[in-house]
Amino acid sequence: MNWKTGSTFILLFGFLSLVASHVVAEEKISLEKFLNLAREESPDLAIESANVDTSQYRASGIRIPLGMVGFMQMQNSGNTRNGIEVSQEIPFPTKIIQDKKTRNLEYETKKQMGAIQKVGVMTKARVAYVEFWGASKRLTILKEKQNWFYHHAELFRTTTLSDNEAQIHLLGVESEVDLLENDILDAEAALVETRNGMNNFAPSLKHQELIPIEPAMENPKVSEFKNPLVAWKEKELKAKQAQLSLTKQSYLPDFSVRLRAFEGTPMSQGEREFMVGITVPFLYFWQSQAKVKEAAAEKKKVDAELQKATIASDSMLSSFLKKSEALQKQMTMLKHQLLPRAAQRVEFMKNISPRTMQGLDAHKSVMSDYLDLKLKAVDLRIDYEKNFQEILQLTENE
Repeated sequence: MNWKTGSTFILLFGFLSLVASHVVAEEKISLEKFLNLAREESPDLAIESANVDTSQYRASGIRIPLGMVGFMQMQNSGNTRNGIEVSQEIPFPTKIIQDKKTRNLEYETKKQMGAIQKVGVMTKARVAYVEFWGASKRLTILKEKQNWFYHHAELFRTTTLSDNEAQIHLLGVESEVDLLENDILDAEAALVETRNGMNNFAPSLKHQELIPIEPAMENPKVSEFKNPLVAWKEKELKAKQAQLSLTKQSYLPDFSVRLRAFEGTPMSQGEREFMVGITVPFLYFWQSQAKVKEAAAEKKKVDAELQKATIASDSMLSSFLKKSEALQKQMTMLKHQLLPRAAQRVEFMKNISPRTMQGLDAHKSVMSDYLDLKLKAVDLRIDYEKNFQEILQLTENE
């Protein structure tokens, strides 16, 4: 084998390897598989989980100021005496209990918010997948439509029609082909954008060529429910109430104890001193008063936010459910009435001679209308999923 043959073989082998690797890299992915990957890999979920863990650790145990142990040395008339000091500040007992209760309620509030954030991430991941599927589907339909117009233009050129009306028709078709080329460029960009958007939820998919599978459509199931946002605000209100109670206890005194002891010398006896102290916060009552007013204002704010969320909850859910019902009816009409009827028109069109202007107009419009309806079906499905996302965020707790 001479060097030219060897080089050709190497180039051919490299090309086939690249093609093979590209084919192998393509993978069909379902919505369920993507959501499972998102649960495992989403950075947003990891961050929220860490935030909840932080709050849990903060809620553990009781909080008492650190004690102090000191070493002392006294020199007097040439004599050296060593001693120790032990001191401890002790908050009023009810402060310790109320502080623990407050931190526990803050943890429950954070855990509820973590559940809300998890639902938000997963519903966004669902919409990201559906948008990727929709972009892929839309690109396929647009290319099919473009090919049809190419076919129609070639068919027109085989006819003997040459009057002005026929030329106007041909120019119109060629213009539509050019416009479709722009639409296809936009669709290709949208496909790349939606594909990259999926990487935010499942980074392991970054270097894979994915083929989306049309997801099954889910219907909203709502019976008795409590808006997760309302539940979160209720827990936050309890935490603020506990914080207010804790702040009110700033009027209560704290205690301190101290023990000091010096060893004896040949010339003097050892000494021991024990002291119990108590703070007097009522002397500076305006400081505690300001803290109580601040905590009361924060509680009042959360109370108002809870009322607002409760009022808005029912009306928002009702609106989204009504829109979901309307979109379902539109999709049902497209699937069972408009698209089958348009497909029948395409079949009937095959029996019409495209050698006349009337036949050419029918040949162009019938297929174009059918493909436009397929595009409409994709757009409706994406709108439905975005609306479904809002319903899930109002009704799902995890």
